[in-house]
Amino acid sequence: MYFRCYGQYPSRGFDHSILTDSLGIELLKLRRERFGLTFLFKILQNSIDSPFLLSKINIRVPRPGLRRNNTFYVTYSRSNVMSRSPINFICNLYDVCCGRCDIYFDRLAVILACHSEQRIGMS
Repeated sequence: MYFRCYGQYPSRGFDHSILTDSLGIELLKLRRERFGLTFLFKILQNSIDSPFLLSKINIRVPRPGLRRNNTFYVTYSRSNVMSRSPINFICNLYDVCCGRCDIYFDRLAVILACHSEQRIGMS
């Protein structure tokens, strides 16, 4: 893309965030997170009918009076294999980024906007 825009290849050590910002390209990490949240939303709203996947999502049911606002219970893992599994990753991502949203009540656009606002605030 850099070559098409400027007619030469970027120098070594070039910051690619400048190019992605100027061309309006979304980073792969952000796309993966957005698609993960969309997938989680569709599983919980029954747009994707998969009882097996739904059974793998650990929904936290807090005791009355507790202020814990995590929606999902993400199990602790001693290795990266379990912590990077897709279900654990997207449940943890929702708990971290979308604390002000309700995945059972809000629309998908609201949840994705909340995620985008959180990511902009982290930059």
